[in-house]
Amino acid sequence: KEGLAGASRKDLDEWVARIEPELYGYFARNLSRSLPALAKTESILQLHSGKDEPMKLAHAFASSGSWTEAAKIWQEEARRDSANFRVHHNLSVFAEIAGDWEEALRHQASAAENARSFYKWEEIQRFEALKGLVPLRQAQLKPPFKPGSPVAVLLLENMTNDLDAPSSVRNSIVVALKGLGASLVPIHEIDERLDKAGFTDGGQFRASTLKELGKIAGADFLVMGEVDEYRILPREEVKASLRVVHAPSGTILFAKTFQDVAPPELSNDIGSTAWLLLLKKATRTALKEESDAVGRRVASSFPLAFQ
Repeated sequence: KEGLAGASRKDLDEWVARIEPELYGYFARNLSRSLPALAKTESILQLHSGKDEPMKLAHAFASSGSWTEAAKIWQEEARRDSANFRVHHNLSVFAEIAGDWEEALRHQASAAENARSFYKWEEIQRFEALKGLVPLRQAQLKPPFKPGSPVAVLLLENMTNDLDAPSSVRNSIVVALKGLGASLVPIHEIDERLDKAGFTDGGQFRASTLKELGKIAGADFLVMGEVDEYRILPREEVKASLRVVHAPSGTILFAKTFQDVAPPELSNDIGSTAWLLLLKKATRTALKEESDAVGRRVASSFPLAFQ
C-alpha cells in the first residue's frame, strides 16, 4: 500500500497490467468452484427422451444411472444422423456431467444449429451459457480423476449407539462402488495398513493429513465421514455425513449428508412392531435396505469416470 501511495498514473497502469492476468485467474478459479457440473439426477430433467426406441432405451439407461450405456446409444445415433439435435443435446449434458466442457460445448453447438424452431431458442440459450462457462472451467485446477484411480473407503466414525453402524454403511458403499467399476482398495488391506499406523476408528483421522491418509491406504481418492443415525425405533433410519477427497491435493470432490428412512411397519400393535424390528436386528437384516440405499446414493455422486 505504501509503495503505491506516491505512484504516478503510468506506474499504476503498468502495475494493473502486470497483475491483471493473475487476478483474473484467481477470480476464475474461485468462481468456477461455485459452478459445479450438473448433478446426474437433475440432468435427467434436461434430456430429450425422443420417440424412437433407441432414444427411449438411452433415456431409461440414464434414468437408472447407467450413463455410459446411454451415451453409447446417443453416439451411435449421432453417427447415423449427424443433424439430430436431440442426440447432440443429450451428449452435451453427458459431457458436462463428465467435466468435459469443450466436448459439451461442441455438441451443444450442433444442437443449437440443427434444432427446429420450437426448440431453437432453448438450445441457443444453453449454448451461450456453456460458452461462458468453458473458460472458467479451464482455469479451475482439477484433480486427476481417471478410470483406474485407486479408491479407499475408510473406517467411518460412529456417532450412534450401534456398534454395527460403521461397518454396515461402509460395506454398502463398497458394494455400490464396485457396481460402478471403481478400482477399490480391499477393505482388509486398508484396515491392516491403518492399524499399523495406529488408526482403529474413523474419529482418529483428524490427527492426520489427507495426504498421509492417502499414502497409508494406498489410494488417490478417499471416502470418509461419520454415521449420524442408525436405528430401528421408532422407525428404521440410516443417516451418514460423507465426503470424497483427492488425497494428494486435499481437494474435496463432494461433501453431503445421505439419509434413508423406511416406511413404518403396518401394524397397530406397537409391541408386535417393536418385536419384529428387534428380530430383524438380531438376524442382521435390519437397516440393510437403508444402508444399501445410502451406499447407492454415495456411488451416484461420484464422477462419471468410474462408470
